[in-house]
Amino acid sequence: MRAFHSLALLTFCFLSASRAAEYFPLDPGNRWTYACEGCSGNEAVVSVLRLGPGFIQVDFLGTEIKVSFTPRAGELDIELPGEGFVPYYRFNEESWLHRDVFSCDDRREIAAASPEEVVETPAGTFSGCLRLDYRDGLCQDGGTLSEWWKLGIGRVKWIENTIAGPRAWLLKSFEEGRKPTPFLRGDANGDGKVDISDAVLTLIWLFGGGAQPTCRDANDSDDNGQIQLTDAVRVLNFLFLGVGTIPPPGPFVPGFDATPDDPFTCGDPPLLICHQTGSSTLPGVSFDLLDNPCTFTLAQAAQGVSLVYRTKIEHDLPRTTSFSLDAGACDEPDESGLATLEVITGGGQRYCICDSGRCSGTSHQRDLASGIFEHSFQWDGKNWEGPSDTLNPKGPPFPPGAYELTVRARGTYLDASGVEQPFDISASAELHLVQ
Repeated sequence: MRAFHSLALLTFCFLSASRAAEYFPLDPGNRWTYACEGCSGNEAVVSVLRLGPGFIQVDFLGTEIKVSFTPRAGELDIELPGEGFVPYYRFNEESWLHRDVFSCDDRREIAAASPEEVVETPAGTFSGCLRLDYRDGLCQDGGTLSEWWKLGIGRVKWIENTIAGPRAWLLKSFEEGRKPTPFLRGDANGDGKVDISDAVLTLIWLFGGGAQPTCRDANDSDDNGQIQLTDAVRVLNFLFLGVGTIPPPGPFVPGFDATPDDPFTCGDPPLLICHQTGSSTLPGVSFDLLDNPCTFTLAQAAQGVSLVYRTKIEHDLPRTTSFSLDAGACDEPDESGLATLEVITGGGQRYCICDSGRCSGTSHQRDLASGIFEHSFQWDGKNWEGPSDTLNPKGPPFPPGAYELTVRARGTYLDASGVEQPFDISASAELHLVQ
């Protein structure tokens, strides 16, 4: 049973790293049940609980672990106590050193053995499976020997060591969880409109033992995280007295829940895996943008969201010059010693504080100290390029869509020979706005 931990990683190897996410079904509520071959009644279950900023929360045998990955790079990490995120799977490599919460599989090498194997399981026959083999360090009574993965499904089989010899675990069933579905708040019966029948359904369900609503998020008319009399009253007041409002997405245009951390999940917005791309020509310095949610509703953005990034400096860099990248050369270095510019763009939309007027300084020399420096800035979902020196007003809100958050710094540094060299550091991450 100790080998069961790998069920958390429903991934694939050998194929292009940009396709890694296709082999990792991550809808909350996804559930995989495995049967032990030759073991009477033994089953193992894994389920995806939720996605967080930069990680996936997975539950297996009552144990929760955090896994993070970068699909484009094919890298998947696991959080270990006292170590943070460390290498777990490397889908673009033929072999790698595997870290794990179970000592029998920790610090063992995994090798991609074959990408085209056929596996028969109680859930069906799967062709084109990737086999991974574990090497060295095997415990006498525990640890994984081999495992098989299938596109769009995840791990369909693994073999573990026991004191009585190897035994196989096979996929018995795969149950898909919640698929993000837009809804009208107040539409308790799910017929696509908000009317008196929705209030009646709520009252009958609460007090007459009637059928329950099809989606609790839709039934939660006041969005307080509970289904109660006030939900029916809110709909009736709105329909017949013109009193009060119905919270986002409202009663007219289908959308997603602006409070996805409530107890109801049926109307939550799509949860996307956070990932980023980036480059740096300043040795040992990079930006990390992965502590942000990938998805915001329009209502959340309008209320203001805080976007976070970290500047990572691996070693001291004396006499480093950073350039102000805004139009008026007003940007000053932050505590990392770099002057950075944050921009959100896409689909003809643009947000940045890249025009704050005219300033005198264009370059700033600092001694950069090693460390990790966290920064944040606020965004209200609108177009803007900064206040200028004429109190430039903000533009219209970004519409729903996919956008890109980019952080950049440029300047010069002294190389090992004392020669001044240019540098350019950038990182970009996807942001999605939904109704």
